[in-house]
Amino acid sequence: MNEEGYSVVDSIGVDRCFGAYEYLSKPASYVLTVLHEGNGSVVVTPEKDKYKFNETVSLEAVPDEGWKFTQWTGDHSGTNEHATIKMNQSKEIVAHFEKQKVVIAVNIVPPEGGTVMGEGIYDYDEPVTLTAMPNLPFNLEGWYRNDALVASTPVFSFNTKDYFETQEAFDLDFKVEFDPKTLEVTVVATPTGSGEVTGGGKYYWDDPVELGAVPYTGYGNGGWYNQGELISPNPVYNFNATDFLTLGVTDTTWMHKFSPLPFDVTLTVTPTDAGITTGGGTYLYGDEVTIGVTPTDGLSYEDWFVGEQLLTGEHWYTFSNEEIAQYAFSGPQAGFTALARFGLSTYQVTLSASPTEGGMVSGCGQYKKGDIVTIVAIANEPYTFTGWYTVEEYGVYLFSPEWKYSFPAMSIALVAFFVK
Repeated sequence: MNEEGYSVVDSIGVDRCFGAYEYLSKPASYVLTVLHEGNGSVVVTPEKDKYKFNETVSLEAVPDEGWKFTQWTGDHSGTNEHATIKMNQSKEIVAHFEKQKVVIAVNIVPPEGGTVMGEGIYDYDEPVTLTAMPNLPFNLEGWYRNDALVASTPVFSFNTKDYFETQEAFDLDFKVEFDPKTLEVTVVATPTGSGEVTGGGKYYWDDPVELGAVPYTGYGNGGWYNQGELISPNPVYNFNATDFLTLGVTDTTWMHKFSPLPFDVTLTVTPTDAGITTGGGTYLYGDEVTIGVTPTDGLSYEDWFVGEQLLTGEHWYTFSNEEIAQYAFSGPQAGFTALARFGLSTYQVTLSASPTEGGMVSGCGQYKKGDIVTIVAIANEPYTFTGWYTVEEYGVYLFSPEWKYSFPAMSIALVAFFVK
């Protein structure tokens, strides 16, 4: 082949013995063979079965997802994915691809919060397991990628292709956050309204915790309970948050059981033996307390007093808890005395005439027990007195036919009847 790309052919003619040659020529053509190793392809432009001498051919290496082009070998060398060759002979060229490398890095926040296993260099489509190990006194808060939460468990597993971003080698950065361990303390008073409790809230590692209980009036301290067990009978109890955090406990509820206090209710009457009382005795705060009195014959009930304070004018009375707190727990002794007061019975005598113009009556008014009541009826002309009567719902009844009549004091309404 000469420099112009033509082939030289000798031909033996009749003059061969004289060293005579005849030159015949035809254009040369070449074959381009393109191979690849790894996952990718090569774009050949123009793509032909054969090429002319010195024809220009462009090659472009195109890696598959997760792969990258590394070099050309064979009849062309280089690391640029784009290549231009001259076809001055038949050629075989190989494009080499390799899996993309992924650099897994984890940012630990805060640095003292814990450690991480699993960082390093991985291939595309390779499984990765990252493990977070909190240091005391921290808890794992979560795994983040670009500030988005991707996992909240200590072990985080994924495949590198899950986060594929580019054909070039890339770093895959994650952030793991650790939070200081906290203990949530809840305090409860029982029964409701029995007292005030303090000490609830959020505590960090090695924080001291002080629980306090102050009973309301009528209650005493019964003790601090945790999970149904009496831990301390005292109103103040101290512990350290670490006591629970080291056991993996992050919340705990404490209940203070306040105990209702006993008190005595003493009932008296004046004058002595003027009535029979009911409801005295020993009670626990919160119990219903009802007192009552039944008068004895001859005396009239007036009212109940506690100390100098008028309680009620009714025979029976039920105390509210607020009143019990006021009366029973305001002094050094738990209890109070209620006094039922009595006076002599009084009676009302009411008199009237029928008809009104028939006459005059006298003797009405108030009388005490034991008094003698004398009533008098004087007829006007031309009327005559017929008798004293009681007028009741079902009839009129004769009380006395005497115009002047005496009887022991009682409450009564009488009508003097007159006729012409």
